[in-house]
Amino acid sequence: MACRMLRLPIVFLFAIPVTVQGTDQQKPGRNRGIVVLADSRAVHKELKLIERQVADVNHAVTEARQQLQKARQLSSASQRREQQSAATRALRNVLARTLNEEQNKRLFQIEIQWTSGAWMLLRQELRPVLELSKETRAAIRDLAFKSRDDTELLRAQQKPESRKETQQKVRKLLGESRAAAIKLLTPAQKQKWEAAKGAEFKLPAVKKKQPQ
Repeated sequence: MACRMLRLPIVFLFAIPVTVQGTDQQKPGRNRGIVVLADSRAVHKELKLIERQVADVNHAVTEARQQLQKARQLSSASQRREQQSAATRALRNVLARTLNEEQNKRLFQIEIQWTSGAWMLLRQELRPVLELSKETRAAIRDLAFKSRDDTELLRAQQKPESRKETQQKVRKLLGESRAAAIKLLTPAQKQKWEAAKGAEFKLPAVKKKQPQ
């Protein structure tokens, strides 16, 4: 069952086509990773999770956050990336086992909509859909690696007083990377990419903390 997400039928991905102009010129806040999405009550509601599923997902999210926090303390960038990947991979494995096929499909659509960066176009689930050439995949991979390195550099240079500014720069960089990757697609591939997003899903706005 852990491989269920890797076998998304193309029919489903094209079942709810959407044609929204400029959808990949993403707003600054449109960058939510799988940990944030899996932790969202709005996502749980959209997926119609039952109580047992919510409990399992929440437990997996807590473990992922703990592992990611430990990874951030590592001084080696390669070790940090390795542990971060291991943490999110473990979470995805739990999601694949816990959610049913339709829930996994919808979660992937939501992830496409709410995750920035070029990596999403290289996801295994989209291989039979986009059918990227070897050259296009290599070009997108280059964009993804560059944006990864640039964001790591920004975060390494971040100071406590510039945290918000750094986050904005990271989101902008990731959005530009994804937009550049999409420009490499053929017109037919762009249509398939839009269709793969499914019906629009809106996350509630993050409430700002009121000053004490």
